[in-house]
Amino acid sequence: TGNVGLVADYSTFSIDGYRQQSSAERKQLNSVITVDAKPDTRFKFIVNIFDMPIAKDPIGLTKDGLSTPDKVVSTSVISNNSRKTVKQEQVGAVAEHRVNSDLQFQARVYGGTRTNLQYQSFGKWVGLDRRFEGLGLQANGKGSVLNGHKVTWVAGMDYDHAQEQRQAGASPGGEKTGPVTRNELNEASNRDYFAQANWSLGERYTLTTGVRQSNVTLKSRDDMPITPSDPDGTGSVKYKATSPVLGFTWHAQENLNLYANYGKGFETPTLAEMAYLPKPGSNTLLIGQFNTTLNASSSQHYELGTKWVPTENARIDLALYQIDTVDEIVVLRNSQGQNAFQNAPGT
Repeated sequence: TGNVGLVADYSTFSIDGYRQQSSAERKQLNSVITVDAKPDTRFKFIVNIFDMPIAKDPIGLTKDGLSTPDKVVSTSVISNNSRKTVKQEQVGAVAEHRVNSDLQFQARVYGGTRTNLQYQSFGKWVGLDRRFEGLGLQANGKGSVLNGHKVTWVAGMDYDHAQEQRQAGASPGGEKTGPVTRNELNEASNRDYFAQANWSLGERYTLTTGVRQSNVTLKSRDDMPITPSDPDGTGSVKYKATSPVLGFTWHAQENLNLYANYGKGFETPTLAEMAYLPKPGSNTLLIGQFNTTLNASSSQHYELGTKWVPTENARIDLALYQIDTVDEIVVLRNSQGQNAFQNAPGT
């Protein structure tokens, strides 16, 4: 009818792999329907489906294994049939409305599910059953302030939530055997507010200001029976941060800009990074317990630079920057494909 558009892409992939235990298959659908309900109002509907029924895992090679012609895999890979399956389905919608040439609004919402089942080469399995959803609201505008100086701005909020049932157990021979040895509900949520403005200070100067206020909660509920050898792994942690940004650009000539930027960064651990702890009394083993000792990393960013277009066929960008980070999240210990993380004091 002229006001409805559809873009859809479907693809399949299949490979035998050049090593033993390295075949894989996947199917994927991405689609967007756009509806212009009114001249100033548009809706988008998004559907994404990802299905990977099999991805066999030959695991990594040692230096000696790499030099063999057939890249031999270990006997445990074959006997335990190491592999992974993933399926994800996601839908979303975006509504955009333009009030006038200087103001428009956007609202977005999404939700989906994801299942992940992995059989590892050392005879264990890990399964994740996840549900996730979120929404966002945003306003974009422009105008004139301070004696007619132009300003463009954006302000909004984001809310996201995900929860997953994490389970694990033994899988000698490549199949689940015996009782579940790990069963917990992990949950992550965030609520963020943000605003940014670009100020035109005459023809030669632009000032950029912005701030983001973040609130993140990570928690886990241990659903296993509590025993002396398996203590309660329930726990939660909250992170908060306000991250500003400040930038200044001098438009020295029509083809030459000089700029300076400062900003603060904030990165929380993920649920996967909090999934394991070092086993007490062991220098190598890990235990499946929620790690609430991890801090969020924070960083300070400084940058000076220039962008120059000396001719129609040439461009030169030059930047000098420094990033100082406290509590960078790095690997503490790796054991049998599992990782425990820690905070590095400074980088």
